[in-house]
Amino acid sequence: MSCEKKEIKICEIDWETDGQEVELPDAVTIDAKELDEEELADAAMLNEAICNYLSGAYGWLIGGYTHVEDKKEEEWR
Repeated sequence: MSCEKKEIKICEIDWETDGQEVELPDAVTIDAKELDEEELADAAMLNEAICNYLSGAYGWLIGGYTHVEDKKEEEWR
């Protein structure tokens, strides 16, 4: 991922809620400024950074997610 991207769109988030009924978003847009350049340049580090960001922001672990760039743009809308 290029550092030039301003947003990272995440969808189809699989939240690990231990079976609890919790209202969590299915999609989130992360400002790339929240991550450092090294994390943005390495796929494994980016995955970990995204999971850490979402866990920190919402208080639940992440089982998986999809980048919007992995989907067709019209599917995101």
